[in-house]
Amino acid sequence: MGWRSPKSGSRTTGYCDNEGECNCSEEDLNLTKEIRQLLGDMSIAEYVKLKRDQFREEIESWKISEKVKEVAPSRCKLDDDGG
Repeated sequence: MGWRSPKSGSRTTGYCDNEGECNCSEEDLNLTKEIRQLLGDMSIAEYVKLKRDQFREEIESWKISEKVKEVAPSRCKLDDDGG
């Protein structure tokens, strides 16, 4: 059997041996709390918004020249034939 974590069984602590026998705590895992800890006390929505905003700022900092923008057509301006 493969290695398993007590957290895969929704428990907070414990261990699984090489035979696949798990010895886990009886305390339920609070997945929301665990995720918030991993994300620096942010919700998933807050984290995604932060990363989206950082990505947008990075792209805007590239200062793509207007001449390049003219050469690369907008997807909105393409018809079904690609032109």
